[in-house]
Amino acid sequence: MSMKMIWVIGLISVAMAVGLTHAQAAKPVPPVIPLSAEGELLHTRYSEQLKALQAEVAKRLPKIDEQKRSALHEAIEAVKGAEAKAEAVQKSLSKIQTAKALVDHAKGKWIGGAEQGIAKAKQMLQAASTGAEREAAQQELAR
Repeated sequence: MSMKMIWVIGLISVAMAVGLTHAQAAKPVPPVIPLSAEGELLHTRYSEQLKALQAEVAKRLPKIDEQKRSALHEAIEAVKGAEAKAEAVQKSLSKIQTAKALVDHAKGKWIGGAEQGIAKAKQMLQAASTGAEREAAQQELAR
């Protein structure tokens, strides 16, 4: 058997044991019905087989070093912390991107419009041939 299969069998055994414990705790215990002699024999045989399988699975499961288990839990907590920080940074980045989009919009609409007006006023100033035209172009440029 491969190590993965042993892990899977162990995890399934644990999950079944935990699931049965919770299921048994939730339901009232039914009355015990006495078994026949044949039933007792089967019960004994299956109980021994179950114990033998549990012992075999327990024997094949790797022993987990407490330091490694502790390191794993610390790593899990570190990952959770990093994910929380990444989410906060992502929110900040979204705000920055929104602000940048607003600035770009302002540059395109307001500043771009103002630059066009300035260019037009400069053309009017260069094209002005009279004092009144120059005065009007200067006022347009100041506006």
